[in-house]
Amino acid sequence: MRLFFFCFITYWEVVSPRLEDSRISVMFLPIAVLFFALLVSRSRWDIAGSILAFVGAMMAWVLIEGHSVVDAIPYQVIDILEPATIVYALRRRGLRGLTLRNPGRVLQFTLGVLGIAAVYALITAIYAVSTQGDVVTVAFNPLRFWRDWYFGNVTAYFTLGAGLLMWRGLSRRRARALIDSGPRQFGLAVGFLVVAVLYDFEVLPIMEYLAFGTLYTDSVPHPALVFLTLPAVIWLAYRFNQLGASIGILITTVPAIHMVAAGFGPRWLDGTADRVLILQAYIGLSALVAFVVASLSYHVRRRQRLLQRALGLARRRARDRAYFLSTFDHEIRTPLNGILGFTELMLSEIDGPLTPTYREYVEIIDKASKRLLSMSTEILSLRRMEAGKFDLNLQRIVPNQVVERVVELLRGIAERRGVDLVNDVPLSLTVVANEVGLHHAVANALSNALRHTPEGGRVTVSGATAPDTVVIEVADTGSGFVPEDVLERFRLNVGDQRAGFGLKLIDTIMALHDGSMTIDSAPGAGTTLRLHFPVSRS
Repeated sequence: MRLFFFCFITYWEVVSPRLEDSRISVMFLPIAVLFFALLVSRSRWDIAGSILAFVGAMMAWVLIEGHSVVDAIPYQVIDILEPATIVYALRRRGLRGLTLRNPGRVLQFTLGVLGIAAVYALITAIYAVSTQGDVVTVAFNPLRFWRDWYFGNVTAYFTLGAGLLMWRGLSRRRARALIDSGPRQFGLAVGFLVVAVLYDFEVLPIMEYLAFGTLYTDSVPHPALVFLTLPAVIWLAYRFNQLGASIGILITTVPAIHMVAAGFGPRWLDGTADRVLILQAYIGLSALVAFVVASLSYHVRRRQRLLQRALGLARRRARDRAYFLSTFDHEIRTPLNGILGFTELMLSEIDGPLTPTYREYVEIIDKASKRLLSMSTEILSLRRMEAGKFDLNLQRIVPNQVVERVVELLRGIAERRGVDLVNDVPLSLTVVANEVGLHHAVANALSNALRHTPEGGRVTVSGATAPDTVVIEVADTGSGFVPEDVLERFRLNVGDQRAGFGLKLIDTIMALHDGSMTIDSAPGAGTTLRLHFPVSRS
């Protein structure tokens, strides 16, 4: 019953105005009501009920206006087939309602309406011309009939679609909050639209007559401002999304259509039908632009919201991670210092000699504890660098001296492993870098190389000047690895004994220097790690 009531009301000429000469509706809203009813139907019973309500309303108006029911049946069938075909085509594409959340859906809706409505308008025009006895088609050529019928239906689809979007938007708190975020902007845009429409359709000229005593005549035409409303419609759609687009279209469409149908409007076209045609084309253009702009704006704002949400989540996780690492560093160092102190006492054999077996056990404990302490230091350094608390303090240094100090620190480990550790960095090579950062990077690179180089192997540190960078290279003859595994090393997965925090720390240090780290490796062929410092600084 509600659909019958809506269809019956929209047949009323005040709601769907008609051209005086042809009686073709300028904006045939009943067909748009049927279209949206079919689009949201969930069952065959809903579809059948919608069609019956539309047929009942049309028959009632045919009887009220005194037309022949038999002559109206073919047009009624076409009016049912047109929206049904559009709905079928849109549902094949997965569209079951009008929404501006997807630009592709908006484009599908627009192209479906424009294309299928044009075909059915052509069918209607051909049928009307073939039945010369029909009152509606007397004295009209097929092109005039087609354009009036086609644009009347298209205007109805877009206008009712805008109305439904506005109704849906006004029922949400988000829409009111959106307007509240820019009330002056919203008021200015709406006010400009209203003034432009009133000026263009002879309301303001009447006010001029009352104010200045001069009457608007055909000899002194006012310029048409209809097309100047398009920027305001676009801005409303961009700033206020769905609600702005629908309000902009309705403010432009509803008064303009009715005033043009009544004979008012821009005087730069003589015939009322021509004015209606131009206005209908403009309404279709502005609706299409507004819908697309609103949809794109919605997507941009949605992505911005998601980005802000992701940034907030990332900041919270970074704070949690920093808190965990600082707590971890503090809590782990205290017991480690106790373990290292007692292992040192046991190895010194102050309280008596150790058996070879127990000495081996204590050395393993001492070695593991020192490794854990070293890892804790790396974590602390990494946290400081990522938090931006690392004082870079760049200066020109000689890499050979830094590398030599690191080599001396690791010489004992290399000898115990039976690995030859060589410093081949030229004394003439200089680089602009942070000495502590370079020390950390080289130390971690050499530690990784020594861990994976078997007895009898060789680890070499060298340096050279490339066209754009100064390169410090650490090469080993170890087991190597698959190059794709390099990415996995930066994820710091539990159980990845080859990676630890070393590579991540090196990469962070190089990023602070605006440099980079590269790794070349192959299974069984060793690994080469290169530190690239910008030559512009060096």
